[in-house]
Amino acid sequence: MVKICRVLLNNDVATVIEFDGAEIQLSPIHRNTEYVRVQLKDGIYRIVDNNFKEEIAAPEKSNKKVESNKKTTNEKNQIKKILDKKENA
Repeated sequence: MVKICRVLLNNDVATVIEFDGAEIQLSPIHRNTEYVRVQLKDGIYRIVDNNFKEEIAAPEKSNKKVESNKKTTNEKNQIKKILDKKENA
Protein backbone atom coordinates (compact mmCIF):
# COMPACT_ATOMS: atom_id res chain seq x y z
CA MET A 1 0.00 0.00 0.00
CA VAL A 2 1.25 3.48 -0.86
CA LYS A 3 0.46 6.46 1.38
CA ILE A 4 1.41 10.11 1.41
CA CYS A 5 3.23 10.72 4.70
CA ARG A 6 4.40 13.84 6.48
CA VAL A 7 8.16 14.24 7.00
CA LEU A 8 8.85 14.93 10.69
CA LEU A 9 12.67 15.06 10.51
CA ASN A 10 15.01 15.13 7.57
CA ASN A 11 18.77 15.50 7.97
CA ASP A 12 22.02 13.95 6.70
CA VAL A 13 21.68 10.93 8.99
CA ALA A 14 18.01 9.91 8.87
CA THR A 15 14.51 10.77 7.74
CA VAL A 16 11.57 10.28 10.10
CA ILE A 17 8.05 10.11 8.71
CA GLU A 18 4.61 9.68 10.22
CA PHE A 19 2.92 6.56 8.81
CA ASP A 20 -0.53 5.71 10.25
CA GLY A 21 0.26 7.55 13.49
CA ALA A 22 3.60 5.78 13.97
CA GLU A 23 6.99 7.44 13.56
CA ILE A 24 9.13 5.50 11.09
CA GLN A 25 12.85 6.12 10.62
CA LEU A 26 14.24 5.69 7.10
CA SER A 27 17.51 6.40 5.38
CA PRO A 28 17.95 10.08 4.41
CA ILE A 29 16.21 11.26 1.26
CA HIS A 30 18.58 14.24 0.64
CA ARG A 31 15.86 16.67 -0.44
CA ASN A 32 13.69 19.23 1.28
CA THR A 33 10.03 18.27 1.22
CA GLU A 34 7.11 18.19 3.63
CA TYR A 35 5.46 15.05 2.26
CA VAL A 36 6.70 11.84 0.64
CA ARG A 37 4.96 8.82 -0.83
CA VAL A 38 5.80 5.66 1.14
CA GLN A 39 5.12 2.05 0.18
CA LEU A 40 4.61 -0.58 2.87
CA LYS A 41 5.12 -4.08 1.52
CA ASP A 42 5.87 -7.17 3.64
CA GLY A 43 6.80 -4.98 6.62
CA ILE A 44 9.33 -2.93 4.62
CA TYR A 45 8.90 0.82 4.17
CA ARG A 46 10.17 2.34 0.92
CA ILE A 47 9.96 5.88 -0.46
CA VAL A 48 8.54 5.92 -3.99
CA ASP A 49 8.03 8.64 -6.59
CA ASN A 50 4.81 10.01 -8.10
CA ASN A 51 5.02 7.69 -11.12
CA PHE A 52 5.15 4.53 -9.01
CA LYS A 53 2.40 1.98 -9.66
CA GLU A 54 1.86 -0.98 -7.38
CA GLU A 55 2.23 -4.39 -8.97
CA ILE A 56 -0.99 -6.32 -9.15
CA ALA A 57 -0.43 -10.04 -8.77
CA ALA A 58 -2.10 -12.09 -11.47
CA PRO A 59 -4.18 -15.00 -10.20
CA GLU A 60 -2.29 -18.25 -10.36
CA LYS A 61 -3.48 -20.73 -12.93
CA SER A 62 -4.24 -24.20 -11.74
CA ASN A 63 -2.40 -26.91 -13.65
CA LYS A 64 -4.04 -29.80 -11.86
CA LYS A 65 -4.91 -32.80 -13.98
CA VAL A 66 -8.49 -33.88 -13.82
CA GLU A 67 -8.80 -37.47 -12.68
CA SER A 68 -10.69 -39.55 -15.15
CA ASN A 69 -12.51 -42.84 -14.80
CA LYS A 70 -10.87 -44.29 -17.89
CA LYS A 71 -9.29 -47.68 -17.43
CA THR A 72 -5.87 -48.38 -18.83
CA THR A 73 -5.09 -51.38 -21.00
CA ASN A 74 -3.26 -53.03 -18.11
CA GLU A 75 -6.32 -52.71 -15.85
CA LYS A 76 -8.57 -54.20 -18.55
CA ASN A 77 -6.24 -57.19 -18.91
CA GLN A 78 -6.22 -57.77 -15.15
CA ILE A 79 -10.04 -57.64 -15.00
CA LYS A 80 -10.22 -60.08 -17.91
CA LYS A 81 -7.87 -62.52 -16.12
CA ILE A 82 -9.94 -62.34 -12.92
CA LEU A 83 -13.18 -63.02 -14.84
CA ASP A 84 -11.58 -65.94 -16.71
CA LYS A 85 -10.45 -67.48 -13.39
CA LYS A 86 -13.98 -67.20 -11.99
CA GLU A 87 -15.47 -68.85 -15.07
CA ASN A 88 -12.96 -71.76 -14.91
CA ALA A 89 -13.55 -72.35 -11.20
